[in-house]
Amino acid sequence: MKGDRGLRARRNAIYRSWTQFMSGQTPNGIREEVLSSWCRTRRLLSPDVAIAPVGQSELNHEALLASTRVLDDTMRYPLRDSHVAVAIADLRGQIVWTTGEPRLMRVAEQVNYLPGGLWDEASIGVNAMSLALSCDRPSAVSTAEHWSLVLHDWSCYAAPIRNPQTGQRFGVLNFSTPWDNAHPALYMAVTALAQRLGAEAAANTASDIGCDGIHLSVLGEHRLALAGSPVRVTRRQTEIALLLALRPAGVSLAELHADLYGDEAVQIGTLKAEVSHLRHILDGRVSRTPYRLLGNVKVDALDVLENLRHGRVADAVTGYAGSLLPWSESPRIVRLARTVEVALRDAVLNSNDYESALALATHLDDDAQLADHILRILPSGDGRRHILRGHLTSID
Repeated sequence: MKGDRGLRARRNAIYRSWTQFMSGQTPNGIREEVLSSWCRTRRLLSPDVAIAPVGQSELNHEALLASTRVLDDTMRYPLRDSHVAVAIADLRGQIVWTTGEPRLMRVAEQVNYLPGGLWDEASIGVNAMSLALSCDRPSAVSTAEHWSLVLHDWSCYAAPIRNPQTGQRFGVLNFSTPWDNAHPALYMAVTALAQRLGAEAAANTASDIGCDGIHLSVLGEHRLALAGSPVRVTRRQTEIALLLALRPAGVSLAELHADLYGDEAVQIGTLKAEVSHLRHILDGRVSRTPYRLLGNVKVDALDVLENLRHGRVADAVTGYAGSLLPWSESPRIVRLARTVEVALRDAVLNSNDYESALALATHLDDDAQLADHILRILPSGDGRRHILRGHLTSID
């Protein structure tokens, strides 16, 4: 009973702070990382949001899903009886796998605690998954620390899933439990299990195609590397590899044809032969229908978008080596190219990081608005101001 009273008192105190913040007052006793998230979220999201949205992820989930082998019968049943709802989410915060006590899972599913649900900060406000991803460390979010009112009856614990040797992150593991079942042991348990999942994901990646996997560069010059070694590919093979990377769950031949050719009258057999050639070049790393790339896949353009999602504008600009396959006429690739350029440009225009702005300007040298923005934020004594003014004159 004493423990119950302590949990209830803490819950009430957090709720009073949440109410203070919502009424425009400065709350007391709220952790800095939670308060910072509240400040960001109040301009974007109502606290009445009642369900996580569903999204289509562009990330490869194979390593994450393979790691669930750790949760064999010796662990799955204890988890189902432990009064927790378990989820694994990717680096975007999109859930890819769940398990847990059936009754509790039915309640959790009402807020879309399901594969496909987006649990990043922008979608549903601060929660343990979003905090673990943004802070890159194990995190807990209790009751009214959650932005969303519908989550105030829950306490959640999450930890990044990462390669123990390289530190590469695969995603995040989350435990959610009713607020009155909260306990520090759950924090330790989720941290320990995330470490096991990370080791399993890393082992699967290494045994599948080698530690380096498939690295596809589509920004600037197009290049492909397999297990660290460059592979010569044609423009068409590069397009197909990128389209497969955009559909990690797999794609039918008809869907791939539409992604690549749109309404263009090209025989299905032609595409089938192209996929066969790519499979040969990649030593069999393209599955039979549904088609997908096997193993760990890294695409520079998707890394840029991932950095932007997490507010790492400088890293995104560093990774941007130029236009995305500017010669491609694939409808889906044209859309992706536009998304990358517009998203990156918008992030830079809303930042005071003039070095990133200058770096992006080397790729967008006819962008007068970007040049104007750089002049506004560049220190007055910086000699590059003269060059920019001359450049603006040439654009006009």
